[in-house]
Amino acid sequence: MHRHKLEVIARQATYLGHCTFCDNVMIRFKINPFEDQTDEYPREFREKMDRLAEVINAVANRYRDMEIVILDGASITGLLKMIRYRCSRDPIFILDGKVIHSGSIPGYTTLAKIIDAYLLK
Repeated sequence: MHRHKLEVIARQATYLGHCTFCDNVMIRFKINPFEDQTDEYPREFREKMDRLAEVINAVANRYRDMEIVILDGASITGLLKMIRYRCSRDPIFILDGKVIHSGSIPGYTTLAKIIDAYLLK
């Protein structure tokens, strides 16, 4: 059976951390080393990230066998994929190498319909 792959390219928040060990220790002691950094982003950006996360989580729950990869649109890989697929506005949803939606965050039901239509082909 073929395992489908959904790639999501969108701008992500960039966090400055300590070493991985220190970050893990802080998290274990219920100290979030990234919390204050999130507050420094504009409210609209944080809301967009939250909406996108909700949609991706809902898709992940519905299509449990689908591989979901999230790429930062500002990363080298994200930029190269945006060029390859000729999409300049994020987020971009790519299912098995084909752009299925770009430029806005679709609602979960809209995205699920698009994915279902693609999978039924």
